[in-house]
Amino acid sequence: MDLIKKEADIYSKLLILRDKFGCEGIKSEFENEASAFADLIFLRYLTAKAGMKLYVKLGGVEVLQI
Repeated sequence: MDLIKKEADIYSKLLILRDKFGCEGIKSEFENEASAFADLIFLRYLTAKAGMKLYVKLGGVEVLQI
């Protein structure tokens, strides 16, 4: 699936969540090893386009406090 189709697919699903279910935002995590900063930026672009908030979970049980 190319990026344009992926963008359209995710965006349409965000609109369904917003319009049909009253969702105001989504939560993403940044602690998974497969998470990339570019993915987070892409997701923020789509949520902003849909007029939704993006909550990002940082850290986990293995996070060290400095």
